[in-house]
Amino acid sequence: MKLVPMRFMGYMWHHNPKTLEIKSGKRVVSLSVPYSFDVFQNFGENPVKVTGTGELYSNDCLEQFERLNEIYQKGECGVLCLPGLSPMYACFDTLTLIARPTPDVLTYSFSFTQVKSRPKFSGFTHLVDASGYNSLWEISRKHSVDIATLVMLNPHIMFINDLSKTERVRVC
Repeated sequence: MKLVPMRFMGYMWHHNPKTLEIKSGKRVVSLSVPYSFDVFQNFGENPVKVTGTGELYSNDCLEQFERLNEIYQKGECGVLCLPGLSPMYACFDTLTLIARPTPDVLTYSFSFTQVKSRPKFSGFTHLVDASGYNSLWEISRKHSVDIATLVMLNPHIMFINDLSKTERVRVC
């Protein structure tokens, strides 16, 4: 199985995280009724929480972390693509640098929280048949659309460098 690289807001992880925890749950309240049984009420789903740790490798690992930190500092929500899972709309909650004295390796931890309401897209939708293209990069150049925008508009596309011939790509 070919794992998809983790992506968020135009940043693609060179190496998928070492650990990844995806936590979901429900808001359940227990009410005690005198001289009777407890009553449980389900108030719906909690947002999905994604946490993990990873390592950045090579002599530019600090620059890689700084690029990731720039995305975190923006404080914006976007499409989070995880290896082997459906993309979700999420906010980048935490980013922590874990100091370990190892040359050319930087360890970090992160967390994302799913956002249920996604902002409405203003404007029109234009779909392109990918049969004449091999990657989103080619579509980006042909239609003068930033690659980060294409990735955000098409969270269903797992491999941006390997489009299927029947793929429909949203460009705006």
